[in-house]
Amino acid sequence: MVKETKLMDINGDIPNKTPTEDLRKSDLEHYEEASTAAHHWSSGIPRAINYYYDMHSDKPLDRTDIESLGWEYVQESVDGINLMRYKLGKYKIKQINKIEFCIGIIAIDRFDVLFQGTIKNKSELKTLLKQLGI
Repeated sequence: MVKETKLMDINGDIPNKTPTEDLRKSDLEHYEEASTAAHHWSSGIPRAINYYYDMHSDKPLDRTDIESLGWEYVQESVDGINLMRYKLGKYKIKQINKIEFCIGIIAIDRFDVLFQGTIKNKSELKTLLKQLGI
């Protein structure tokens, strides 16, 4: 039989989980303080911190994530149902399913479907766009 253990603070309370963005900000601030004290700074460290948090994000993909990657929001209605649509140059993202973030990426000039599937978070979308050359 395995005994379950839980992390507790000094008072015996189970601490709340710190939001990922707060941890990212704290890590970047800590690096700034340490690099200032050591009089040495590397541009690779903040990029590595941001990459780590982007890859380990628990936050599901949403409109702000897509827009932060340069996509323009264009709302369209199909049969009276509002679906999210995004445009970037000759490409278009359309939301297929409102429950999961199931999307299609289409090349507008050729009407080719480049991708259709579920994207869980921003890092997955960034990876996919890089693979597609977008």
